[in-house]
Amino acid sequence: MARVSRKNKATNITPIQVVIPTAFYIRSSHEDVTLDGTIGNQQALLENYISDKPDFQLIEKYIDNGYTGTSSSRPEFKRMLADIESNKIKCVIVKDLSRLGRNMLDTGFYTEKYFPQLGVRFISVTDNYDSYTLNNMDLTLPIKNMVNEAYSRDLSKKIKTQRQIAMKAGDYVKAVPYGYKRSVENPKRLVIDKEAADTVKRIFDMIDSGLSYRIVSNILNAEGIFVPIEYAKLKKGITNLEPNLNRCWNASRIVNILKQESYTGKTVQGKTVKYENVAMPVSPDQWIVVENTHEAIISQEVFDRIKEKLLSRKINAVPVENRKPNIFARKLFCKCCGVPLERKTKRKGVYSFVCPTAINNAIACDNLKQLPENKIINVLKEIFIMYLDVVVEQKVMVNNYLRQTKQTKQHLKNNLQKLGKDIEDIKRYQLRLYETFASGDINSLEYKEFKLNYEEKLADKQQEYHKVATNIDKEVKAFSLLSDFEIDLRHLITNNSLTKLDIDKYIKRIEYLAPNQIDVQFTFKDMLAELTEDVENAENSLLYATISRRY
Repeated sequence: MARVSRKNKATNITPIQVVIPTAFYIRSSHEDVTLDGTIGNQQALLENYISDKPDFQLIEKYIDNGYTGTSSSRPEFKRMLADIESNKIKCVIVKDLSRLGRNMLDTGFYTEKYFPQLGVRFISVTDNYDSYTLNNMDLTLPIKNMVNEAYSRDLSKKIKTQRQIAMKAGDYVKAVPYGYKRSVENPKRLVIDKEAADTVKRIFDMIDSGLSYRIVSNILNAEGIFVPIEYAKLKKGITNLEPNLNRCWNASRIVNILKQESYTGKTVQGKTVKYENVAMPVSPDQWIVVENTHEAIISQEVFDRIKEKLLSRKINAVPVENRKPNIFARKLFCKCCGVPLERKTKRKGVYSFVCPTAINNAIACDNLKQLPENKIINVLKEIFIMYLDVVVEQKVMVNNYLRQTKQTKQHLKNNLQKLGKDIEDIKRYQLRLYETFASGDINSLEYKEFKLNYEEKLADKQQEYHKVATNIDKEVKAFSLLSDFEIDLRHLITNNSLTKLDIDKYIKRIEYLAPNQIDVQFTFKDMLAELTEDVENAENSLLYATISRRY
């Protein structure tokens, strides 16, 4: 049969379509008041852009609403970067460069360094920029970034100027204080919110009559009166408010009410100024105060009298420079309600801690008894002494393990050296073996089996050696860590005082339950769990326990 030529036979080849995991990044700040700067319009523009481009597969939309472009500290922007670094996103599309950011240095870093290094394609639709195409306007990018940054600064200055003018005219541009609401006719003006205003007046009257912050807080909590933040939620229609022990009336909330001079019928604004996104306090003589802009809840006379009381308490308070640093800050919590304990003023030479919830709302938490600081330190030292014995015992166990495995390792090393010599002999013999195979004295199957046998034997021994060597290295580290830990414990036990650094290093959390129970969670597990996992009964040792003590 004649051969059929396939040279000119047509073949159907289906082109491979590459799909790019794509993300939209959309941003709108309070300054973006133009129609095309809104979230909805940006999203519509980007969706229209990829509608006829099947190679873009939209994976995620990252939307930062109300965040300025001058800072890269935006939640959705950070989430997008995390997804990019996990290879979830390979293309980012924005409406224009200003959406990515208005800071020239930051925006230039992402477009010129960050995206290219991670192989991420970047597209700015209205700027007609695509990092994938050869016809990029690379020279225009820095210029556009400079323009965007300059625009942001100019716009920010204009907005600040407008706010200053509005505040001087008596318009209320800040968050509305508790006790008021915005007027329906003129949202820039305040009107009385009767329910909240009655509470404000009661607070001033009770403090003016001589009641303490604690008593006033207890009265309000007992009556179930919402604190300002919860009251605001209720006014917004959020009715399923669950009890929150952190949201009860306390001394600081009472004082915040008492400091609001706007309750006298005047607007007091401009108390802070932003510098590099940080609010800095302004001298009182530079505040913007406008008289008689809204109805007063309390008289100026009452406010001034309360102000004098606040000032006298501040004068009589212990100066900051004379206070001992709180070594248990962010470590000490109420076991009943979970809130951080507050340190009270030093009395009889000793500081003490108390649950703020129990002080202000005994119904929510009954953990009322104060916890002296010296009691906590004594309990910790007792536990440190117990741990010292445990650490010494652990060191003995690790040391025994090291002695045993060291002999095993040397034995394996000797075997490997011998096996290595054997393999070298085999390799030399293989040259002659091949000649024997070529002459037909040995077949290919025998040749391969003979060679494979030695290779497998060597691989098994090498794997066994590596496992033992790895375990030894791990236990050497554990022994070193335990030795350092022992030195620290002896220092903590013999030292007369503990420092904040000591507490942060070894203590994760302390919980107090009246009248005399202290639970201590240590960081020892995090430090030693991985290193001592091969030591017998390590997981059941006291190194991993939460210690409960009564004093």
